[in-house]
Amino acid sequence: MTGRESIEAAIDRLRSTEEKSLELVFRTHVGWPFVDSAASTSVNDSDDLVLSVFDSSFNPPTLAHLSIALLDRPSSLQPFDAHLLLLSVTNADKKLKPTDATYVQRVEMMILLAQDMIALQPGIRIAVGIIDEPTFVGKCRVIRSTFGRASRKSTRDVQVWFGVGWDTLLRLFAPRYYGGPEGMAEQLDGFFGRDGSGVICARRGEGAEVDEKAFLATDEVKRWTDAGKVAMVDIGERAAFSSTAIRDAVNKGEANWQMMCTSSIADYVSRAGLYTSR
Repeated sequence: MTGRESIEAAIDRLRSTEEKSLELVFRTHVGWPFVDSAASTSVNDSDDLVLSVFDSSFNPPTLAHLSIALLDRPSSLQPFDAHLLLLSVTNADKKLKPTDATYVQRVEMMILLAQDMIALQPGIRIAVGIIDEPTFVGKCRVIRSTFGRASRKSTRDVQVWFGVGWDTLLRLFAPRYYGGPEGMAEQLDGFFGRDGSGVICARRGEGAEVDEKAFLATDEVKRWTDAGKVAMVDIGERAAFSSTAIRDAVNKGEANWQMMCTSSIADYVSRAGLYTSR
């Protein structure tokens, strides 16, 4: 079975069952997330597994995506135990457009991004996964049940930290995704509190300070920023590099889009003829 056929089969498996699960289509070691690529070290059995998850539509991956995926744990000198690039084949907001990359193409670009991460940080434990779950709370639940004590694959618990952009942080605290304010409060209590999860958000850059300050000061958000579960970080000029900007530039025949992604992603987009309606 070819790489593309394996990805298609994984997507079909997710969609053919009502059981919420996670499919890994790339990993640096069969023992991921507990063992590194050289099989030389493993996570200490006495410690929780702390997993970095970057969940996005990857349409296409950008240098902003790369920066967020490589963010360190907040207020800690310890790196994450492992990293996961994650694509949901059920998105709460976005539907595929005719010029969009297919899910298979996005996964192929995610694997290229993972390889770029390995080139930047040799020895990094990284995997690429797909999931059929639209919300962060639901994704966290599936990840914890897949790799934590409940899976019987580990005696350790799992803490999940999601790397996000500003728009995604706004959606995380939007009551409409939880059936209202009470549902949001209950689910976020479990996500941040009981499960020990957190989010690291990349700032939008200059000019956004007022909106950011006001949002973080709201009662719903301040509770978790004060608890250290919502961390804001700067990723510099890369914060302005968006998938939308790349798609628009490609469709207009402009060349500047290639500076917003890695060369491997730029080559893939060009070879596949993505994002053009011309």
